[in-house]
Amino acid sequence: MLCFNSRSFVIALLAVVLFHPPEIHAGSRRFTFLYEATTAAPRSVEIENWVTWSTRAHDAPGFNRIDFRHEIEIGLTDRLQAGFYVADWTWLNDPSTRTNTTRYTDNALELIYNLTNPVADPVGSAIYGEIRKGGEFLEL
Repeated sequence: MLCFNSRSFVIALLAVVLFHPPEIHAGSRRFTFLYEATTAAPRSVEIENWVTWSTRAHDAPGFNRIDFRHEIEIGLTDRLQAGFYVADWTWLNDPSTRTNTTRYTDNALELIYNLTNPVADPVGSAIYGEIRKGGEFLEL
């Protein structure tokens, strides 16, 4: 159980006020399920969280599965971006098998190199690569 007293609340509030970033912006993604050719600006950092909910799989009433991905994207140069998937994990509730678990699945590193910019060039293109490592697999 988490318990806070007034002193720890004041210290936490003071830390947020003193160390908050001066500006926070979110990038626009035009196509949700496609990767775009644009990359993040140099020295910029973006945190992206993905949540996917599945229900009623296999016609089991009460079945729920939620997959989570937490990514930190960093612009390295004007053409190169790195993304670190800190932790991918799943919560599963399946009454038919009496399963209610949370489990870690993997971590990943992605690199995107921009060949042509869709804003300045007629067509945008990029090279994309991702390495994923979980408890029982390594994926390129």
